[in-house]
Amino acid sequence: MGLSKVRLAEIMVEPYTIDKNEHLSTALDIIDKQKTRRLVVTNDGALYGVLTLRGLMKTLGEKRKATVPPSSLHVSACVSKNFETVEPDTSVKRAKELLCSGMEMLVCMEGEDVVGYVSPRQVLEAYQKYDKRAGKVEDA
Repeated sequence: MGLSKVRLAEIMVEPYTIDKNEHLSTALDIIDKQKTRRLVVTNDGALYGVLTLRGLMKTLGEKRKATVPPSSLHVSACVSKNFETVEPDTSVKRAKELLCSGMEMLVCMEGEDVVGYVSPRQVLEAYQKYDKRAGKVEDA
């Protein structure tokens, strides 16, 4: 099966969400317990941004926040807007193009509802699984 026929619905990851007003300590707990590196951030139930483990660690490592415990900072302090929303019917080939343009992740939406996300990892795994010419990503 060619990658232009594989849809994100087949490879997307179930999202874990957190409200932007929650404390970073809560985000760290979710990340640890769920063994994930990404959270979808909401504001009153609507998509607000994304929180990555890398972004969280970068925020906690900043000199001006280095002495502030995660329980004193809100998720909104390290939310990234570096994502794109897509539909689950989007092709893996299109997802690769979006992620190669610099997006951290793609948030899959059905109407106003977040139904999943796709990171570079899922796209690479799809190439390995579905591309008959595995290793020749540039031709996809």
